[in-house]
Order: sequence, then structure tokens, then C-alpha cells
Amino acid sequence: MTNIIKISAAGSGKTYDICRNALDVVADSDKRVLIVTYTNRGKNAVETEIRKQNKGVLHPQVVIKTWFHFLLSDTVKPYQRYITVDGSFNVLKGVDFTEPYEKVNFHKKGTSARYLTGIGNVRSNYVSELACYLNEKSNGKIVGRLTEIYSNWICRFFNSGFMNNHIHYRLS
Repeated sequence: MTNIIKISAAGSGKTYDICRNALDVVADSDKRVLIVTYTNRGKNAVETEIRKQNKGVLHPQVVIKTWFHFLLSDTVKPYQRYITVDGSFNVLKGVDFTEPYEKVNFHKKGTSARYLTGIGNVRSNYVSELACYLNEKSNGKIVGRLTEIYSNWICRFFNSGFMNNHIHYRLS
């Protein structure tokens, strides 16, 4: 198992490398690669680069998702029965981005009120925390499911801090 962290400046070829690595993994195999990026713009950049390197088409074994789409579709929605009051499915509708980031949430960890709005949306500030909570409540089923579905995970994040660097994590 190889873990790579790549920290580099804008324009240094990170997206190219991520796409090349993903296509190398899926070439002549049945493996699937998940690429997670924070923004829609980042997702579009990865899709464009995959097409450039793959004769104009997206590879069916390379899955590209934004951070919130990944969290909702691969971690939260499949395991929502662990947080809903009556163990229901299909209660969660989407992500609520209306609450300010700095808003303090006084609801207790592990309660649906902490993570969900009254109309069934997940509070954007707590999606990651909810995913971790659901993984814990399900005895690691989320991570187990992810490792069954995807042989490699590539996360592409942009750190807009003072150094203006990109950070690329490859977990395989």
C-alpha cells in the first residue's frame, strides 16, 4: 500500500499526474479509482485532463466526485439509518449551505439535530463529522464499503493559505 502526499505550486502538473496515475491503475485491470476534488471547477479540470489523456473519453473505471457529492453519496446516504430517528432510508435530501461557517452548533454529537436540518438536509459544516460518526456507528462499514468499491483513492485539495499551494493525497 503506497501513500503519497504531493505539495506543489500552481501549474506544476498535479492534475496531469493525478490523471496519469489513475489511468495507469485502471489500464488492463478491473480496478476502480476514485478522484475527489473540493470544487466543481476542480472536477471539471480533472475530467478535461482525463479526456486529454484517454482519447477524448472519460474512463468508466475512473470516478470523479466533488467533496460534498462523495460524502453524501458514498458515506452519508447509504448509512443514514444510523442517524435518523426511526432508522428510515431516503430521508436525507441534500446539503444545506445556508448556515454561516462560524455558527456554533449546541446540539450533542450523535444526535440528528446536530447534523440535519428540519427538512432533511445535512448541515454543510457537519457533513464530514457525520460521515465519521456514521462510520463509527456502523462499526467501520463505510470504510469497508469504500475499499471494496475503489482500489485507489486520490484526493485533490487546494489550500488557499498564505503559500497558495496545492496538496495532493494518494491513498491506495
